[in-house]
Amino acid sequence: KDSKRKEASIVSFTRLKKGQVPDPQVAYPERSYGSAAQALAARYPDDTYPNLKQLLGLPLEGSTVFQNYRARYPALQASKDELRDTIAFKSPSLGESHRPFAIEELLAMVIKNTVENAQIMAGKAHKIRSAVFTVPAFYTIEEKAALELAADLARIKVLGVVSDGLAVGIN
Repeated sequence: KDSKRKEASIVSFTRLKKGQVPDPQVAYPERSYGSAAQALAARYPDDTYPNLKQLLGLPLEGSTVFQNYRARYPALQASKDELRDTIAFKSPSLGESHRPFAIEELLAMVIKNTVENAQIMAGKAHKIRSAVFTVPAFYTIEEKAALELAADLARIKVLGVVSDGLAVGIN
């Protein structure tokens, strides 16, 4: 488990053992987050998705950020998300019939896990339903909208999106 203040933004899927058939009733294979997912990265480089926030709102083609990401993580199977015209990743754990995960869907999994961890720390008396997100000052409207979509998919109400500099000033 990571420290109580920071957790690596990474999700990894654990593959089924050889001979096991995926259960159609189960939506996803087992997921790991943070340092547990980082530990699986060497074993499953094609099913571990780190540093997703830098890909928010970017198209598959023509982005130098994505080209650098692809060079750093060559095992990941990228494709185009037809709904949003952005980047998506195909998970080998789910087989050929499953559609690729959009960046927003993978980030929603990370956000949901972070909220669950925060809920544990807050205790049963408090229910976390909303959050304020901080983003770098250079985030575009598309990146902010993609972050809000990821939060919505994680069922978190976005109270605000503020720049990192503003957040430091408020703190």
